Amino acid sequence: MQAVFDRVFTKKVQVAAELTSDHVEGWDSLKQVALVIALEKAFAIELDLEDLEDCKNVGEMADVIAKRTAKTGG
Repeated sequence: MQAVFDRVFTKKVQVAAELTSDHVEGWDSLKQVALVIALEKAFAIELDLEDLEDCKNVGEMADVIAKRTAKTGG
């Protein structure tokens, strides 16, 4: 996920399980969409926006990604 964050955000963001959008300057709704698209491409999955809306932090987002990749065999 670090590589994806590095591509999406212009400033260095240290990806950690407890990271939230509140911790990152410029992480707004447009950046969120760009992040989701980049994650989908990076992991060859489709993310359910409802699942991501329930995520409280990057750790929970990683759990959703792990579940999706397990379903697709990725």
